[in-house]
Amino acid sequence: MDRAVHELKKQAAKIGANGVILGGTGEKYESYSGFTPNAGGGGYFYSGTTEYQALQGDAIYVY
Repeated sequence: MDRAVHELKKQAAKIGANGVILGGTGEKYESYSGFTPNAGGGGYFYSGTTEYQALQGDAIYVY
């Protein structure tokens, strides 16, 4: 989570903000699947889910 907060601050600074108001946090999931053929005419199918932490915030500028 510390890495996500650092990245959020860095992105906010790029647009001139000097602060961030943290909004929501949570987990996101992405599923993937595919098929990889092999030279023998067969292949293999794969699938899985990637889970990662998400962080939302608003960039602000305070005088």
